[in-house]
Order: sequence, then C-alpha cells, then structure tokens
Amino acid sequence: MIKASLFKLALFGVLISIVLKIRNSGPPAELNETKMPPWPIFKAAVAVNKFLTLASEKSAPPHQRILSLSMAYTQSAIIYAIDAIPNENNDGSGGATCEQVAQIQNLDIKFTCRFMVAASTMGILKTKSFNSITMFFTTTLGDLLRSDHPKSLRDNVLYLNQAEKISSVYAGAEKSIKTGNSGFFEVYGKTFFDWLANEDNDRTKEFQQVFDAAMSSTNRISTRSILADLDLSNAQTVCDVGGGRGNFLIEIARKYPNIPNFVLFDLPGSVAHALPELLASNRTQIFSGSFFDLPKLQFALQDCS
Repeated sequence: MIKASLFKLALFGVLISIVLKIRNSGPPAELNETKMPPWPIFKAAVAVNKFLTLASEKSAPPHQRILSLSMAYTQSAIIYAIDAIPNENNDGSGGATCEQVAQIQNLDIKFTCRFMVAASTMGILKTKSFNSITMFFTTTLGDLLRSDHPKSLRDNVLYLNQAEKISSVYAGAEKSIKTGNSGFFEVYGKTFFDWLANEDNDRTKEFQQVFDAAMSSTNRISTRSILADLDLSNAQTVCDVGGGRGNFLIEIARKYPNIPNFVLFDLPGSVAHALPELLASNRTQIFSGSFFDLPKLQFALQDCS
C-alpha cells in the first residue's frame, strides 16, 4: 500500500516536472514571467518535491545522512570554486575541457580538473566524450551560477562562501553555544549589522556590495511568489525596512501603479546603490539607518502608519 502510494506520488512529481520543463524551455535569456507555470501548479510541485526529498532522506541509512550533512560545506566550497563555467551551444558543439578552463583562467590544471569532475558528480556540470576527450557543459542547475541568467544565484554563492567573513563565523559556533552570543560576535566582537554599518574600509565596502547583490538576487526569486498571495490594491504607502537596493518595491510599483507612496529604509551602504528606477520615481522616499536605531526608524516610518 505504502509503496503504491509513493509510486503514484513519484509519478505525479515526474509529470509536474515535465510540465515545468516544457513551460520553461528555451535559452535562459528568454525566460520571463509568462513562461512560469500557474502559481497553484508551482506550489503543488514544491509540495511534491518536499515530500519526495523527505522520503529519500528517511530511507537513507542514518550514518549516510550524517556523512552527507557533514560534507555540505565541502560541496558548497566546490560550487564556489567553479568560477569558469562553459556554455553549451544549441548544436552541442560548445563546452570546454578542464585543461582549457584552467588555461583561460590561469589556474592549476590538476586541481581545476578535480573540482570540475566533483561538480559533475553534484549535477552542476555534465560531461560528454568526443574522440576520447572529455568536455564539460553546464546543466540546468549549473546555469543558475551564470551571472547572465535572469534567475542567477551566483551572488548568493559568493556571499555565502565569503571565507573571511561568513565561513569564519561558523568557527565561532562552539563558543556561541556556551556564551549565547552569535558566531559573528564571537569572531569580530560586534553584531553583523553593527560591523556592516560602522566599519569604514575598502574590504567592508566590497563585502557590503556582495551582501546587497545576494539579497537582491533572493528578492528577484521570491518577490513574484510573495506578490501572488499578497493583495496591496488598497495600500496608500508601502514601506520596506531592510529593503536593500529596492528590488521588492520596484516589483510592487510595477504591479500596483496606483500606490502613491513608497519608503525604502536600509543601511547607508545599501541605499547608496538603490536601483535607478527607484531613484527616478517621485513616489519614493529613501532613508538610511539601522533598523536597530529606533528614532531613525520611527522617523522614516512616520508616513507608513
């Protein structure tokens, strides 16, 4: 009975994935909202995927799951290391050997090949043999690491794998569990947002840009899903606290052109890079500050009540 139910659900998941693939076929540059599946179908597909993932995890031996979880950082590091991603042309003649990638990027050939082979086992790259020569191509998964993909997650990968700032924070986890302080505080002596707002040097500014780009990338992915379930047709003012560059407000303004007022509030380093479309709008007010600074936050949000 259970096996039959799992088989039916798996079959349903395959059918949903086929529908999604058909509706999203075509080069990445041509992807747009009209090719996305209807929201109910998308949510059903997500639910089926979660169930199948959970079933897979539950069926795996406990020792295998522990080893897999403990290797997650290694997998993340491999994705981060794959900086040069070859593209596959429609005629199948694209791609590159790992030796070519190493030469173009001035990398060590042996380790470049090792990382690219590892990425192929993770589904980031795929390989094809031509006259005994192994060529690497990006997969649908790997395409999301391309900076020119409309739903690129490249900025997120760069942010989450910033070894100096983010990865080192988890090194403080052992202290955190004893002191109750965050890992970032244990490593840097201040909270993440205090550090981001008060450190004034080139390295911090560079990290601020990486952080903002990652948050913008996340917004691009999630905004339309949120707006599908959110009715703002009667709103007079929309405030986004911690809104980064303003991606979320721009999407709202496009969907609801009759909303008269928008307010963006975030750290100075973030709002300094507010998107041009937002800056050009006479409906938008932009305030800088930390949302932990209550007087500034209250002043910025006085028109939002």
